[in-house]
Amino acid sequence: MQIVKRAKQVIFVALTIISATLLMGTDISPRYQPEKIPVSQIDFEETEIEKENSSTSLPSAEIHINEEQRKGLDPDPAVVNKYDREVEPEASMDDVPVASPAPEPTATPAPKPAAKTTKPTSIPAKKSTSALETTPATELAMENPETGTDSEIVDSESAETTSTQQTDTTAAQEKPANGIKYIAFTFDDGPSKLTGKLLSALAKNNDKVTFFVLGQEVNEDSGGTVARAANEGHEIGNHTYNHPNLTKLSSARIKKELELTDNAVIRQTGEKPTLMRPPGGNYNSTVLQAAGRPVILWNKDPADWRNRSRSYVRQQVLSQAKDGDIMILHDIYSTTVDGFIDALPELHSRGFKLVTVSEMMRIKGINMHSGSRYKSAR
Repeated sequence: MQIVKRAKQVIFVALTIISATLLMGTDISPRYQPEKIPVSQIDFEETEIEKENSSTSLPSAEIHINEEQRKGLDPDPAVVNKYDREVEPEASMDDVPVASPAPEPTATPAPKPAAKTTKPTSIPAKKSTSALETTPATELAMENPETGTDSEIVDSESAETTSTQQTDTTAAQEKPANGIKYIAFTFDDGPSKLTGKLLSALAKNNDKVTFFVLGQEVNEDSGGTVARAANEGHEIGNHTYNHPNLTKLSSARIKKELELTDNAVIRQTGEKPTLMRPPGGNYNSTVLQAAGRPVILWNKDPADWRNRSRSYVRQQVLSQAKDGDIMILHDIYSTTVDGFIDALPELHSRGFKLVTVSEMMRIKGINMHSGSRYKSAR
């Protein structure tokens, strides 16, 4: 009994000691004591862990650089230099390989197929309207014998272009030599009872003009007006006998019209007219061939036949007059004769010298030819 009792006491004491040891952390035996890790070793392991983390986590600047390299772009040098200055890898990082992303394979462009040689096809050119835009309406009528007009209504800017035989060097200068501006005024459809008044005004300053006369009017002129004009140095041109549209006539009829007028002028002046102007400015190839002399058109038209105003004629003459011009007027209207006479003083003050068509062409160096047309010396 005592032995049992003694054993229970020993067991109780042992259990009490063990319980107290566990509760109070008191060492009881070396095998129950946990292994102590030196503090220096813990610091070393934490340092290694930090190094491993730093080696696997690249700075954002390097990631940015690698992204640009992957796209085939040059990295921003400012970012590279900043990274080199601020981040210096420790010696232990040399052993840690930095995995750079493999460069993407660049797509090699497929070679272009050889250009297929094709025979060029001619594309029909768009029909130009420039010819119609630059060709006066009257010329279109001239080429068609069924059309045309018998009145002189050709606009000054729509008169036919000067003959191709006229060279480019004959264009009138904007600043005439010696300050003299030459202009040729022409008067159609006379002579009339007003022509004498016009001749008297022209004589005051020795001005010269060209008269394109109608044969029937010359024959009816009993005062010898045409003879006077020729004697005073003016030029007499042929304007047909009774003012027909020559494009509607045959070559023989055209020549007859011109012949009758030539004869009427010769009876008064003794000389055959060397220039011809078709009525209304209407002509075609038949008219040019039948003329037998240079055909004179015009490039300035005050439209005195339409605007019967003395002041209007004066204003138009002064506003349109330029060196080398051929201006058309009519000495059968009193408003034209008076308006033109009113403009003479101002024309002289502006440096204009009034000459005949033939004289102006000679001064400007233009050689006129039979069957060719001329509208100015500009």
